[in-house]
Amino acid sequence: MNRAAVGVGLVAGALLLVLMLAAVRGRMVPGQATAQPSTPPPQAGDCVTEDPKDLGADLYTWTTVLPTVSTGPCTGDRFGEVTAVLPADTARAVIAGTAAQPCQASVDEFLGMQGTLPSDNGRFYRIDAVPVAVVGPDEKQRAIGQDWAACLVYLPLSGDAAMPLRIDHSLRGSWQHPVDSRLFTVCWEQAVPFLVGNCFAPHPFEVLGAARLPAGTAPEAATKACREFAVATLGSSAALDRGDLDLQLLPIRADPNEGTLLTGPAAVTPDGDHDTACLATPSDPTRRLTAPLRGLGDAPTPLS
Repeated sequence: MNRAAVGVGLVAGALLLVLMLAAVRGRMVPGQATAQPSTPPPQAGDCVTEDPKDLGADLYTWTTVLPTVSTGPCTGDRFGEVTAVLPADTARAVIAGTAAQPCQASVDEFLGMQGTLPSDNGRFYRIDAVPVAVVGPDEKQRAIGQDWAACLVYLPLSGDAAMPLRIDHSLRGSWQHPVDSRLFTVCWEQAVPFLVGNCFAPHPFEVLGAARLPAGTAPEAATKACREFAVATLGSSAALDRGDLDLQLLPIRADPNEGTLLTGPAAVTPDGDHDTACLATPSDPTRRLTAPLRGLGDAPTPLS
């Protein structure tokens, strides 16, 4: 072996090591190396920071893990909020499909809903559609052992798919604030058979409420009760007095076989047992509602 060559190689190697150490030393900062932190579990009241509707059907279909939606402390506009964080055993029951309505109580309390549906007293009660989902930890959170499920309440579709609904304040206690509670109004594109509509896009029907009418209730009594409820819901009779709106009564009943809603004659059973919906619709059939009516007061009726 050529010792001179080896000596040159050693010198070159030492010089390269010095240069490398100098380069690294120039980039070193004081402190202790730490792993990238994972996102902590959510807390009740945290904001939903991405639109759950973007997941489509995946928001409600899963096999071994729950869907994931970004949440975090509230600092501005949000798509919804976390109403509760469920423990690991409940999360596993949700995945297995054995947890019965795990979010109902927390959603009711968060929004300030007023207890259960009334008894069969012939009085109308409000109907709402509140979007609720159950989500879980993401892949990084699961990798460090996080095991939980979170209940979300989120906003419905907007009138413009390119501009999803967001809100700049908490949904907590929405049922005490008409402007917020109208976000969860039920609207129909068609009444018989019913077809769900978008309350923030042109639609022909708004479902103001429903009642379990006793057998033999006179049509006049049902019509009067519907109008009284409509005036209370709108906060004024102005839209009805101006002739902007008509009210319709429509039998409705849950279909136990299809898991959907029967409307019209199909909802009436041989013993006459059914609920009746009180619907508001434009008096002029060529026009459509463009926004929820709840709390309208004396303002102009939103019509297109």
